[in-house]
Amino acid sequence: MFIKGIENEFEVFKNNKFHYFDYAATTFMPNGVIKTWENYHNQIGVFTGKGNNQISRKAEEFLNRSEEIHRSFFDISSEYQMIYGKNTTEIINLVSKGLEENVEPLDMIIVGPYEHHSNYLPWKYLAKKASATFVELPINVDGDVDYEFIKRNSSRIKIISISSVSNVFGFKIDVKKVCELADDKTLIFVDESQNVAHSKIYRNKKISGYFLSSHKMYGPKNIAGSYLKSSVIPLINPIILGGGMVEKVGSQDDWENGRNKFFAGTLDIGLIGSWGESCNFINQIGIDIIHEKEKALSEYILNILKKNSSFNIIRDNKNCSSSIISFTCEKYHAHDIERILASRDIIVRSGNMCSQNSIRKINNNAICRISLGVGISEENLETLERTLKEI
Repeated sequence: MFIKGIENEFEVFKNNKFHYFDYAATTFMPNGVIKTWENYHNQIGVFTGKGNNQISRKAEEFLNRSEEIHRSFFDISSEYQMIYGKNTTEIINLVSKGLEENVEPLDMIIVGPYEHHSNYLPWKYLAKKASATFVELPINVDGDVDYEFIKRNSSRIKIISISSVSNVFGFKIDVKKVCELADDKTLIFVDESQNVAHSKIYRNKKISGYFLSSHKMYGPKNIAGSYLKSSVIPLINPIILGGGMVEKVGSQDDWENGRNKFFAGTLDIGLIGSWGESCNFINQIGIDIIHEKEKALSEYILNILKKNSSFNIIRDNKNCSSSIISFTCEKYHAHDIERILASRDIIVRSGNMCSQNSIRKINNNAICRISLGVGISEENLETLERTLKEI
């Protein structure tokens, strides 16, 4: 269940005494990821395209190498181009706002049934501005997603944006089925934030874009990306305007071609390289090994919770990621559970997980969430088990 010696890769574990079970919120950076950023700024330190000189060329070469690592890790074809933002929330906003001119009244915009606010509110307000119809993918009486809704309304659906894994319950959407049922003209976006550190992403030529989070996969914060299909990029207008993204300014302004129209201002290339190093870090362990270890950990923790009838596990084993375990307790409010665990230096998450639209579906206002990652040790698990039994 544990990756031996992994704690030595993370300086944060040496500087703090805690038991971390909140990997769905953010992951820590291993030493190599931090060192990559430091080395970039010690040795290069500039942005690309700022001059035809030795140091600018080094920056360009560094960026190209880093992006090759990204593309190889995600196994994305050259048909897609990466754009960057500070975080996945910003990226989704940039894409949704950039599509305003392509959404018409009565068009339908579909999101998943358990979306984070970041993949919910931008599309909701795009629909509102365009007088389009905003719909959460419905759930039937058995709690299963009604995927046939997509087929029944395929001619009206302009955009589908879904999270492959819910940050609230770990519920997995069948992205393959969504692609099969959607019309060829429908723009399909997949938020892979909760999946990137645990499993390979599902690839399909029908997918218009993938939203990817660096800090959920042991990479740096303040950088995220979206692989957008080259044929879709012309449909998305740039929202941030300025230097670096414009070809000509005059009575008629012309943007740079392809993804370059999204590159206004100065970007920290060191962060992109550090993200690439986090891809290397995961590859060195092996994504399949990570998945196997987390599955064993998940089953162990679920058995602890099942032994006490006070705990109510919110889970569908057929359709849930092993990296997220959500539950409530009959004796204590979710915030009290988090506080009790925190008193023993155990870090979990409680509340609505920035997804009130999801929490309402279980007639609750707060849950507890345990989420898993590579840094969990035997001592961490023993402390969690002991405290849960006491609760």
